[in-house]
Amino acid sequence: GTQIMNIPSVPLGPFTIFIVFRAGNSVALLYEQSVNANTNAGCYMATDNGQTILANRSSVQDGKGYTAGWGFGNVWLIAAVSFDGTGAGHRFFVNGVLKAMTTNIAGNPGLATVVDTLFVGARSGPTVGLVGNIAEMIVYNSALQTQYIAGVFNYLNRKWAVY
Repeated sequence: GTQIMNIPSVPLGPFTIFIVFRAGNSVALLYEQSVNANTNAGCYMATDNGQTILANRSSVQDGKGYTAGWGFGNVWLIAAVSFDGTGAGHRFFVNGVLKAMTTNIAGNPGLATVVDTLFVGARSGPTVGLVGNIAEMIVYNSALQTQYIAGVFNYLNRKWAVY
């Protein structure tokens, strides 16, 4: 079954989150800050093309999708999301490369700090659970600049030899 880790009372305004993982062939939430960021303030990253990343602040959302099955196939990947409060600054990276996204929900949610549980490997419940492994997760409470994001990817790739 799905193993879920939850960390209570994680404050996030702007953020950058890195995760080293491998997933099977089903949709899963890699992390979610909130019991359901679709309807409450929070954020998530999913192995789904419909809504890969989402940030929600005060009912203003920015949601984007990437390529179908991007996180599937039981291969190790390093993914990251950086959020600076704006739709333009809501960025998604895989193995160090900034990815072009389809904007599904266009918004500038702002930088209000959300203090909620950070669920790793599933939504609270647990639902939409990851069938796979998470090796490491790094959370920054700021939207890192591109050169710092590259540095963290280099560190994680040296450590885990993903790409």
